[in-house]
Amino acid sequence: MKKVTSLLTFIVFISMNVMSQSYMTYHFEQHKFGDDIAILEMLDSWHQKYGVSYKSGGFQLFDVDPSITDKTTHRIDWYGDINNWGPAETNPEQELAFGNIFFRMNSLVVDYTHHESGRALYSDGNSFDNYPYRMVYRMTIDDLDTYIEAFTQLMESEEMIAIKGERPAMMGQTISGVNDGKIYWSYLGFIDREDFMRVTEATQNTESFKKFISTVSDIRTVEETRGETLVKSWK
Repeated sequence: MKKVTSLLTFIVFISMNVMSQSYMTYHFEQHKFGDDIAILEMLDSWHQKYGVSYKSGGFQLFDVDPSITDKTTHRIDWYGDINNWGPAETNPEQELAFGNIFFRMNSLVVDYTHHESGRALYSDGNSFDNYPYRMVYRMTIDDLDTYIEAFTQLMESEEMIAIKGERPAMMGQTISGVNDGKIYWSYLGFIDREDFMRVTEATQNTESFKKFISTVSDIRTVEETRGETLVKSWK
């Protein structure tokens, strides 16, 4: 009950005055292999039964790559314009049914391992729709303005655009929740894990990347990298 209560409290906490591209996420450990299928079916059934669409952004379920740092297997994610947030239409029955999903998830989830909300500080404007494999880099940054400028220059350089094409890139910050001091993040989209490896290798051989590293090496520390795969997105 404690897990569900804290989760539902977090869901309604959406009134922060933040930049328009915002998100709220909960990471969890599934009870046993395959329980994510039941969770997916419950979420999908709710969206279909009530014809749920979103004012902006949407709702997502991810399969998170294994890590030695925690037992997270999946995460759920709300994202969009914080000033135009949530389902386009709602009613008490729909809201109750959504809450019931998380009560039913109690038997499918061992624990909620991490939660946070945050906002984007930079986006190249490309869509993540066709790039289901994502890589997140969690960082500590001493000089934010310098880092954002360097990251923007890298992502918008001719060399980088030639390599990544329409693959999306974002950079932002955690503003609430448990972040262990890793306040900032960059988030990149790829076709799959192999695509990530190919693009990364090509990027590291460019002069633009070498300039980026030279600029940020003394002001940024990458604390964690982790991949994840989109299971399904509802918009």
